[in-house]
Amino acid sequence: MMSETDEIHIVDLCETIARKAHEGQTRHRGADKGKSYIIHPERMAGNADSYITEAICWLHDTLEDTDLTKECLVGLGVPEAVVYRVMILSKKKGEGYLDFILRVSGDALATSVKVLDIQDNLKSLEPCCLRDKYLMALYILGYK
Repeated sequence: MMSETDEIHIVDLCETIARKAHEGQTRHRGADKGKSYIIHPERMAGNADSYITEAICWLHDTLEDTDLTKECLVGLGVPEAVVYRVMILSKKKGEGYLDFILRVSGDALATSVKVLDIQDNLKSLEPCCLRDKYLMALYILGYK
């Protein structure tokens, strides 16, 4: 069992990595357009129900949207359980969205983070075609 101090350290580490990795990036759509990207994982982490979910929230887009790699995250001290979920939450080159969501649905922690991701995106999006894609994904992920 991990101590509360260790859990806090992991979350702080993941937050620091995410803030540095996404530095200079901005949100591209909706109400958040032009705002610092980091507000997105920050809001997600604020809704997490455990330290590990919070850590994953901070890093969920780093492999997809930054130069960081799995090996970098491990080398920086991110626990393998977190890195594994970040990998699941990273869409593979050429992978369709439906296949991606079905893959995510196979892991409970990745699913809970993806639901937080979609919920946050839905709140900040103006009505558009992405809404239907996200609502379909929530249905597949079992969110009611």
